[in-house]
Parts: sequence; C-alpha cells; structure tokens
Amino acid sequence: MLAPNSVLQNRYLIVRQIGQGGMGAVYLARDQRLNNDVAIKETFANTDRLRKAFEREAQLLAGLRHPALPVVSDHFTEGDGQFLVMQFITGDDLETLIHRQGYPFSPAEVTAWADQLLDALDYLHTHEPSIIHRDIKPQNLKLTSRGQIVLLDFGLAKGNIPGGMEMGAPLSIHGYTPNYAPLEQIKGQGTDQRSDLYSLAATLHYLLTGVMPADALSRLEAIAHQRPDPLRRADEMNPHTPPHVADVLQRALAINRDQRPESARDMKAMLHETSGARTLIYESNVPIVGQQSTIGPQTSVPTVALPQAQTDVAMKSPDARTIDASGIETPATRGRKMVFAAATVSAIIAIVLIAAVAGIWPFSGNSAFVINIFKFKTPSIDSAGNLVSERAGEARYYVEDLGGGIRIEMVEVPSGAFLMGSPESEEKRQANEGPQHQVNVPSFFISRYEITQAQWRAVAKMPRVNRDLITDPSYFKGDNLPVEQITWSDAVEFCARLWKKSGRAYRLPSEAEWEYACRGGATTPFGLGENINSDTVNFNGDGPYRTAPVTLYRDKTTDVGSLNFANAFGLYDMHGNVGELCDDYWHDNYKSAPVDGRAWTEGGDANFRVLRGGTWYVVAKDCRAAYRFKIGLDERNFNVGFRVAWSGGTEK
Repeated sequence: MLAPNSVLQNRYLIVRQIGQGGMGAVYLARDQRLNNDVAIKETFANTDRLRKAFEREAQLLAGLRHPALPVVSDHFTEGDGQFLVMQFITGDDLETLIHRQGYPFSPAEVTAWADQLLDALDYLHTHEPSIIHRDIKPQNLKLTSRGQIVLLDFGLAKGNIPGGMEMGAPLSIHGYTPNYAPLEQIKGQGTDQRSDLYSLAATLHYLLTGVMPADALSRLEAIAHQRPDPLRRADEMNPHTPPHVADVLQRALAINRDQRPESARDMKAMLHETSGARTLIYESNVPIVGQQSTIGPQTSVPTVALPQAQTDVAMKSPDARTIDASGIETPATRGRKMVFAAATVSAIIAIVLIAAVAGIWPFSGNSAFVINIFKFKTPSIDSAGNLVSERAGEARYYVEDLGGGIRIEMVEVPSGAFLMGSPESEEKRQANEGPQHQVNVPSFFISRYEITQAQWRAVAKMPRVNRDLITDPSYFKGDNLPVEQITWSDAVEFCARLWKKSGRAYRLPSEAEWEYACRGGATTPFGLGENINSDTVNFNGDGPYRTAPVTLYRDKTTDVGSLNFANAFGLYDMHGNVGELCDDYWHDNYKSAPVDGRAWTEGGDANFRVLRGGTWYVVAKDCRAAYRFKIGLDERNFNVGFRVAWSGGTEK
C-alpha cells in the first residue's frame, strides 16, 4: 500500500487511499506538475498474466474520449508496482447513493442515466477496436455534482489492442459480478455487446426497485424446473416505473442473448418510446446511513407516517438498514416520504406509504431483517508467533432469532477473488492443497462464530425435516461452547430446519467460501498472519509452527469468540477450536475444481466431505488456512463442528 505523502515518478503526491478491491487499490493524488487532482490505480497483480491484463486496461482507456468515461493520462511501473493515472471523478457511486438515501431512484433519473450510459456503450461497442466492458454495476457508476454518470473500472474489459492479441484469448480475465452478469459470461461462453446490455439492464432494474435482480444461473435453474422466473418485472416491484421501460429491461435481461436488443443504440431508441409515463419523486428527511443524497427532491411534500412495526424495525440501531430475503437493502426505511406526479396531473399527490411498501417492496413475515454494524480487532502475528500489531475493523451483520434469547449473528462477506490452496513454497504444505488457483467468490453471509450448543438445542427442538437430531450431543458441555460430535448429515438437517423457520436458504459453506472467509484477504499461511499463538487461537500449543515457541495447550474447546480476536472479515475462531464442515465432496486435489465459489459436488468421493480450520486437538500446521481434512457423512468426533452460510436465496 502507498503511504500518504509518498511521491511516484517525482510527480504524483499520494493524498490518501480512496478504494481497494481484491486486485488493486485506488488513491487520490496530486499531480505536482499540472497542479490538479488525479486518481492513481495500483494493481496487486502477482503474475505476468494479471500484469498484462492491467496494462491492457491502460491501453484500452488511453484511446477513449467520451463524457461518460474517465480520461487516462499515464501508465508506468515503479519498484514492484504498476500504476494507472486517470482523471479523478468527484462524487459517489450509485450503490452508495441508493444505500444512503434508503429508497430507489425516480424513473426520470434512471432513464436519464440510461441515456448517457447507452450512448457510452454505443461509443465503446462501435469503437475501433470494439470494446466490451463486462462489469457494469452500480458500484462502477459515479454520479458527478453536475448529474453526469461516469462508467469506471475497465479491469474486465475485452477488446482488441493494435499490435496485440485478441482479448478472448487466454490473456483475458474470466470474472463477473453474479447478479449483474449474463449467463454466457458466467459460463465462460464468450461475451459481446449484448452482454453489456444485460448488465446495464440489471443495474437499471436495481436502481428502480432497490432490490438486486436474481442472478442468471438461478433464473436458468428455475426455468429448467418449470418454476416461475425469479426475476420480477420492475413495474411490478415499483408500480411507478413506466410499463414500456419495464418491457425494455425484461427484453435486455433475456437469458438467451439472441432475444436481447441488438445494440445499445437500439435499446436507447426503445426507451424513448412515448408512453405517458408517470414521474416518481422521493424525499427522505432521515437517511439510513450518512448524509442525505445530493440528488434529492425538487419539491417539498407532506410526511407520510410509517406503520409502528416498521418504525420499530428501522429504529433498532443508528446503523440499521432493512433488507429482504435477497440480501439487499430495501426501500422500507424510516422517515421516508413518497409522492408521484402523473403527466396529465398538474399537482403532486401524496401516496400512502403503507400501500406503497406492500405493493413495491416485498417485506413480510420472517423474510425481513435488520443489518447492523459491529466493531472488532484483528491481530497481526509474525513468523515467530509474536503479536506485532492490532487493527480495528468493522463488519455488517444481521441476527437470526431462534427464540428464548438465542440468536445467530450472520456476517456479510464481500465478494472478491483469491488464490485458493497453498503455494508450493509454504512450509508443511500437503499435496491435496494444490494446485493453487484463483476463485471468484460472490458475496454471502456466514455465522460470526461456530454454531454453539445453545443454538444447536434451539434448532434441534424445531420440527424434523429429514432426520432426527440429538438435542445435546457434545462431549464438552457449555452453552457457548461450539457444538461437536455431530455428523455432516446432522449439520445439513440443522440448516434445513433453520431454513424452514426463517425462509432463508441456510446451508453449509462451500470449501472455497470457507477458505476465502478464513483468509479475510490475507495470503499468509493463517488469516491472522504468518503464524498463530495461544492468545489468538485454541490449538495444540505443543506443536508450534515455524520458529514459534511451544505454547499453551488447553486440551478442550473454548467458548466461541472468547479469545477476542477476529480476522479481517470479523469472523472468530476460523483457526482451531473445532473443525468446520463444508458442503463439498472430498477430492484429493484441486485439479478441475470450480472457480466460482460453489461447492464441488461432482466427481470425488461423495461418502466423504471436507473439514477445514483445524481443531483444539491438532498442532499449528494443521490449522493453516489451506489445510484440508476429510470426514465421513455420519462420522462423529469431538473435534468437529460447523458454521452456517446464506447467499440470499429462499429456494434451492
């Protein structure tokens, strides 16, 4: 990472970091030669392939000139780093804005932005060479103070570079954001300009409804099983969306690309069809989080009272946000006022919010919950096992209430890419931890702690789904101790009962999700650093790792979270305590393993499942982030427990 006040190329003064992802960081810098602010993007690429992809992004952007695209002014390497200098765009991205204001944008705003973006896509798609963006989503769209939309982040762009090679060849990066990616991109079947139209339509759908659209794979599966398409029309979710706009979005969101508009120019023309559409105007006196949006209303309207039950939910925490079963924040928030104006009506008419909530945003029964934020501390441990620093962090979570004061805290794990497995150079590495490979993991929720005995008992008393459960199976007894001596089949039954109660599709995490969550962005042998010690992990201290000394061996489980340190995602006890069950079949290595984060349930040995994280009983090397065990479906052991995960769905 670049420190503030450092200087690159004897020219660019780093002011501060303004963003970071799995593949790079972005900094605000001062160009001391021209005396203006610029954005500098640094890549974390560690292979020639990824470095070339970053250089390709620079080459693609350098030749572009369009008001909806940033201008690139420089590209260079310095030391071990590779950097891209571009125009600094002030303003917030649309994902931030919609969360801040707590309700969808008006159709008038969204269609105006669609105009700008379709014009930009027409420019890109008809450029020589043609360029496909491949990652259009709200996070990559910035709104300037003048109302101009700017399309950012061409890291996944595909095009032809003069004198270079076709970007559909092995140099291109296979990546995507699941809820905004078309089926052909998810399946790696090649993208074209209609792929960008799908992503743009998914983005516009979200901006109009406040609910993330169903991903293409889920839609395909539903259709294949003769179930309704889970993608609802925008005008069904927000009846103030003009029907002809919803029609265009539905067409652009077709699973089969041949059914989508042929070009950005065609889609823009379709949106301009006359329909006598209504205009929706919103106002919020009390935003959910942060300051009120700068793109607020032009007209003051009377306040509409919230139902008391909804007010109670929204006011539980100053950081609370109401979200629905898709895992996305909905517009059902405190202090919201909403009106609409018909094109043929001169006065603005107030809408009753209760009816709007019931008709626009699915929010009922157990499907709604509150997102809160918690703070934690993460250690950094050196190769000798010493705690060298602590850093503060915060994470988002919601609570699954089991009744009787028992609850499960579910932490949001952001989407990202990581290298799964261990490098061949890692000390004590096992052959089944390779080959190391990149995996793209969609965002999901996972329990903050291992499932406790109190939580187990609460769910074990719920109605049976497929099999009976032992109410108190554990060898070590204690409400806050992790449950153990349960089988993989027991854990699946636990998830099924919790799913039935809550309406959320709880499951065991995939092995890829588990390792991604455990690492928390770290590439070291442990998610907490180069080593572990007994102050941070419950393991067999008689067997230290590397040069660390022999340390405490407790010879039993400990209360979840009792060692007070979390990893960078806010998850506790990812190393040691009890081994954690995953959903995958056992495979002896990662050859042909999935790269999209899903459980690997093809091939392999279905009689054995994967166990990760080490236990209180094993030595340090067996607690590494990449270390893998296997366990039979109905094998019981006082070392084995689990966590639950949820991806936002309600159906298989």
